[in-house]
Amino acid sequence: MTHFAGITKATMNPTHLSYHHLLLFWEVSRAGSLRAASVRLHLSQPTIKALEKSLEEQLFDRTGRGLKLTPGGRLVMECAAEIFSLGTEMVRSLPKLVAWRLIQPAVRAFPNLQLSCVKGHAQELLGSLAGGRLDVVLSDEAAPSSLPVKAFNHLLGESPVVFCATPLMAKNLGLGFPGSLKDA
Repeated sequence: MTHFAGITKATMNPTHLSYHHLLLFWEVSRAGSLRAASVRLHLSQPTIKALEKSLEEQLFDRTGRGLKLTPGGRLVMECAAEIFSLGTEMVRSLPKLVAWRLIQPAVRAFPNLQLSCVKGHAQELLGSLAGGRLDVVLSDEAAPSSLPVKAFNHLLGESPVVFCATPLMAKNLGLGFPGSLKDA
């Protein structure tokens, strides 16, 4: 039980919070329209009601066609912004971890090795490689044959990819996988 300002309210089990429901709420809050956010995210409009039900909190005041955040909705919006910011940071950090795992054997084998690492888009890095400003590029894609200098591609490792989906979504997207994921 949570006690706040003399009011007792049963707390929700955090395992019932849906990231997708929260994402829809966040998009609706930013767009100001349930319909626009639902279309952009390819989700049904009742999803926002599912979030409100799971939180046991009304998040929007519905006035005509417009939506206005309730005080609880503003709190959820602030928290959602932090959650999505952390999620973005996590995804950005993972390539650095993968890159470190790939160069770590070289660092151990040559203790006096001096490295300068830069990150960027593959085309920019390959341009720097072609211009002699970089010696090596680590990328998740092969250098194109149209590169103006001779570049050699070597597979340094592989990483598994896991796709999680509801049973219905897995059934719908299973045929023609992975091509079926396009625009899903």
